[in-house]
Amino acid sequence: MQLMQSIQLVTGKGIAEDARFFGRVNRAGEASKRQISLIEREQLAEHAAVLGLKEIAPGQARANIETTGIKLQEFVGKQVQIGDAVLLF
Repeated sequence: MQLMQSIQLVTGKGIAEDARFFGRVNRAGEASKRQISLIEREQLAEHAAVLGLKEIAPGQARANIETTGIKLQEFVGKQVQIGDAVLLF
């Protein structure tokens, strides 16, 4: 994982710099609905506590975007703008 100051998002394909997921298709050959992964740092802190770890370092969970102070579950089914991109959760 790399810390990026900016990324290029491509509609229906994901993050251009993410070779693992860019252009991924489902079994029907359609664009995968999961093109960008997000996780809350607070959730990672809970996982670390259960595992007896001090922390899970940024990037270790391999999510594309890690947030702080945002309850991502509240955005399910909604469109959210991050920078110039609009994501459907």
